[in-house]
Amino acid sequence: MFNNLYIITKEEQNQTVIRLNKDNIIFKVHFEGNPILPGACMTEICRELIERKTKRKLNIRNIKNIKFLQLISPEEHDEILFDINISELENKEIQAKINISDTSVNQIFAKINMILRDA
Repeated sequence: MFNNLYIITKEEQNQTVIRLNKDNIIFKVHFEGNPILPGACMTEICRELIERKTKRKLNIRNIKNIKFLQLISPEEHDEILFDINISELENKEIQAKINISDTSVNQIFAKINMILRDA
């Protein structure tokens, strides 16, 4: 995503930890001097991590619910935890419920509930 926006530092069954590249161009334009991770990037990272877990190329069909609770600054938050719970629906679509949080202080940044399907 976006030329090296993040790297995966740890993967377990339902949890993936990433480290943001604070030198990425996204943080220079969103916003210069006060960088934050855009909500669209959070959503795309979720899709990419779900693809990795399912070993399927996926598109987001529907975002059922999304709550952005706190800003994610690469300057303040070294690592970000994506807790992803996946279930396959009858029509082979995937429902994913994701909590995005800080690994050290257990601060929740976002909650996303999405439906994905094969690309």
